[in-house]
Amino acid sequence: MRLPFGLLILAALSAASPLTVKRQDEAAEVAPAEAAPAEAAPPELAPAESAPPEAEAPAEGEAEPAPAEGEAEPAPAGEEAEKAPAGEEANPEPAPAEEEAEPPAEEEAEPPAEEEAEPPAEEEAEPPAEAETEAPAEEEGAEEEDEPDEPAPPSPIDVKLEMVNGSQAKATFTNKGPTSLKVLKTGSIFDEMAAEKVKIWSGETPVEFRGAVFQLSTENLTEEDFQRLEPNAPVSVTIDIAQLHDLSAGGKFGVMADGALSVAAEQGTELTGSVAFTSNRLEADVDGPAAAAALAKFSEQPERRTDLLDDCRGDRLQVASRVLPECAQLARAAARAARSGPAAKMTEYFTSSSRRPRRTVADVFDKVARECGSTRTGASTYHCRDPFRSCGPKVLAYTMPDRSTMVYCDLYHQSLREQNQRCHAQDKVGVNVHEITHLRQVKGTSDLGGGYGYAFVRSLRRQDNLRHADTYSLFAQSIQARC
Repeated sequence: MRLPFGLLILAALSAASPLTVKRQDEAAEVAPAEAAPAEAAPPELAPAESAPPEAEAPAEGEAEPAPAEGEAEPAPAGEEAEKAPAGEEANPEPAPAEEEAEPPAEEEAEPPAEEEAEPPAEEEAEPPAEAETEAPAEEEGAEEEDEPDEPAPPSPIDVKLEMVNGSQAKATFTNKGPTSLKVLKTGSIFDEMAAEKVKIWSGETPVEFRGAVFQLSTENLTEEDFQRLEPNAPVSVTIDIAQLHDLSAGGKFGVMADGALSVAAEQGTELTGSVAFTSNRLEADVDGPAAAAALAKFSEQPERRTDLLDDCRGDRLQVASRVLPECAQLARAAARAARSGPAAKMTEYFTSSSRRPRRTVADVFDKVARECGSTRTGASTYHCRDPFRSCGPKVLAYTMPDRSTMVYCDLYHQSLREQNQRCHAQDKVGVNVHEITHLRQVKGTSDLGGGYGYAFVRSLRRQDNLRHADTYSLFAQSIQARC
């Protein structure tokens, strides 16, 4: 991750900068993992140095009768003594001492010694995680890996998509259910924000989205943040499909709207679940020059990019210096939990604990840790202020995936704790994890049309959890908060 140039200069002026401490902390975290095997080895070698005086006398005088078969049980000290000179004449004798249940197996004496002496020392740090991962994955998830995607759940929402003028599309939502639905409007297809509202294809190739992916604060929502969908009362929204996609080539494009909307109870603003929606897929005939003009107009920025690299100063510099190392540490813990943690935890957030999802999730967190772990290298640019003027009143942060750029808004700095011990609560570190997963170099996650919070995560299908940003951030936060 590349922080603004000013952040790097200020960090360098302070010898005790948290950025410097972060690198020392990271080194300290790695050191124990490497030192652990070195400490485990001496106990195996110590008996070999002290044992020869006792082992040589019996080995010469009693090698043929081998009374060790009868004395194997009362002489545990002899087991270690006989293992020490195992390179010369003691190879046949350790067999009864090592494996009391199968004394005759002379060839099995050496393999157990090798397996018990070296692998435990090497696997104390990281390999146990991998070993624990593969076993449950094969038992629990071997049949699950090749299963097709889960079908879309039944939805009361019907969506009709049609082209109305040039690159303008109209999406009409109709609630076919018997009761009213209160869905989150802010950040969704019903909002004017530059969020992804439709998917577009050129032939069968997806057209890259050029807008932003927003993370909202779910702690201070009001009634104005919601759209009501009454039974059989259509609600329409118009979308310019050329504003956030490059359709300058013109011609035929496939267009479809799908995703999910967060839902709140009739009384209150707490998010309680989600409702999925999928429109028809239509073919749009787009005028190339007009589409290019629409994209250029919407993409214009008030300042040049080179003027945006020095916006982390003062308190915000200090916040970034503390939060980024904490983000890296949390991501590493989440990666370990994904590889070898309890199956129930993986199933809770990702609907599966099989080998393939575990590897996918662990790989994402490994990349998050690397991105948070450096301010000089990485895939992204980090902004502490809003150079693109896209921070709305409820927006904590947003990412522009096509630019590999993340922006952390005033609300992020003013309203959130760095880490929150309450389960599923938003905090600065969790927001950083969320935003970094949006980067295409990490995972390229989505908010699936405006879905936030634990209830939304729990309502998703397996394949949707794996591409949903809040699923990753809430999984990581649950590790830190010990949910």
